[in-house]
Amino acid sequence: MQGDTSAIIWFAQAGVFIVALIAGLFFAKGKKSTPASDLNTRRIKRDMNDTKTHYKNYRDSVHSEFKGLNSSIKEMNKAYDELYEHLANGGVKLSLSSSELKNLMKQDSDFIDRLPQIKASSKV
Repeated sequence: MQGDTSAIIWFAQAGVFIVALIAGLFFAKGKKSTPASDLNTRRIKRDMNDTKTHYKNYRDSVHSEFKGLNSSIKEMNKAYDELYEHLANGGVKLSLSSSELKNLMKQDSDFIDRLPQIKASSKV
């Protein structure tokens, strides 16, 4: 008798579960979306499209800025190369004779030799 009662209770619980499941499915399918949820969905879609458009515009703007920066850097490098070439050629054209160069090097070495004395006198 005990076994029959527990089997009946088990079948009753299973039956209630199945009936509740079927009722829940019908309730969920039968429920139409409300106008408020439609408005909310449209608002979210509109916001999403606005965000996508804003992101695309931002991405294009950044791309064009980097493209312009790249062009400017290329121009700067070209100008630097021209300046370097000009200075190198000018240095060759204006180079000193060997006697003048030796005189300048001697003056530099005399100055370097006097640096410790200059430092000592400036501390006093």
